[in-house]
Amino acid sequence: VLKAIRRALDDQKRSVRQEAVRCHHA
Repeated sequence: VLKAIRRALDDQKRSVRQEAVRCHHA
């Protein structure tokens, strides 16, 4: 279960980072 939660948190961080990078480049 912890692994699934960690994976979900990582996905959220990745999506947030990607959005931040897009805004930065834009």
